[in-house]
Amino acid sequence: MSITCKNCNNVFEGNFCNNCGQSASVKRINWKYIYDDVKGNYVSFNKTKFYSAKELLFRPGFLIRDFLSGKRVNFYKPVSLVLFVASVYAYLFHTFNINPYSVSQSGIGDVNIYKFNIIHEWINSHFSISSLISVPIISVTAFLLFKKQNLNFSEYLVINTFLAAQRIIIRIVFFPVMLIMNYTHHLNYIFQFLSVADIALMVWAFYQMFENISLLNVILKVLLIYLISFILTLAGFVMVFLIL
Repeated sequence: MSITCKNCNNVFEGNFCNNCGQSASVKRINWKYIYDDVKGNYVSFNKTKFYSAKELLFRPGFLIRDFLSGKRVNFYKPVSLVLFVASVYAYLFHTFNINPYSVSQSGIGDVNIYKFNIIHEWINSHFSISSLISVPIISVTAFLLFKKQNLNFSEYLVINTFLAAQRIIIRIVFFPVMLIMNYTHHLNYIFQFLSVADIALMVWAFYQMFENISLLNVILKVLLIYLISFILTLAGFVMVFLIL
């Protein structure tokens, strides 16, 4: 029986496309797909990993839309990708001892301000971990706000796993600047800039993915996603630090 490849539209027979090599059995993303991705080997090196990173920097929404539609042979699996780039960034950050500037030194008299700034420093110092933790929180919020797009929750997990990888890749790109400004108060400005860039990049990605939504609508929903996710994530960290 002839099959049309979802990646390159080539008509073929068999288990794999004879043109691009993609599997004939490409199904919609579900929990089993994510589970299999988590079990995968994320430390392997191949061209799809670097191609996926490049696409996330320059056309993130189109990459994600293609991946969800079944064009997957050219892209690295999202969970494997985010674990790889998170490992790279964590290694660079802690090997070169990047020291995020904190105003906690000047607000040490106020216990609440002091604790808040400790949390802020911890999030910047462990950005890879905090990004991974935020994926399910952001996914739930995005699933509810973009419900009319007819995507399931597993697909939103994939979307936001890709976007978490994008945020970490941006920080790897900016790492030389962090290194130059290390141990100065200017480093805090870099982190603030990157936080704003995270929001702008999510707007850009969702606007590319969902062509039937206006830019203003996307901006408002993404801001709401970030606000809700930030409050929930921060509340979780505050509870942990209060307990400790």
